[in-house]
Amino acid sequence: MITFRKFTESDWFEIDDPVSVYSDKVNDIIKEFFGLLKNGVNFTMVENGKVICCGGVVYVDENNAESWIRLSIRAAQKPLAILKTVKVGFDMITRSLGTINVSSHVLEGFEAGERLAGYLGFKKTEDFMLINDKKYNKYAKI
Repeated sequence: MITFRKFTESDWFEIDDPVSVYSDKVNDIIKEFFGLLKNGVNFTMVENGKVICCGGVVYVDENNAESWIRLSIRAAQKPLAILKTVKVGFDMITRSLGTINVSSHVLEGFEAGERLAGYLGFKKTEDFMLINDKKYNKYAKI
């Protein structure tokens, strides 16, 4: 059974097999990342006592927020169950935020991330960011 709980910083590190395209430099800025998370609503999903996913929505300013997710390969092996559960979590969070623009950035060509963004109700926009010479396309929750 999958359960939700409040995210803690140690949850990030409990996922030792992430499905991830994050830059290798994330660990260099992890303290800053965790500082940003204090301005948001974040969750952890646990199955059989193991963290399989964490994510949330972080305020950028009073009108905008950015979503994030870290998913274990163990979770990716059960895509339908995990997707449904993640969708419930993100839907609860975005509804609780009220009228706010929620977006996410996905590495160009990372098809699983693009599919996940679409499943969660995000649509690709014209905007993008360059991080370490990699293009991250912006997806907005419509």
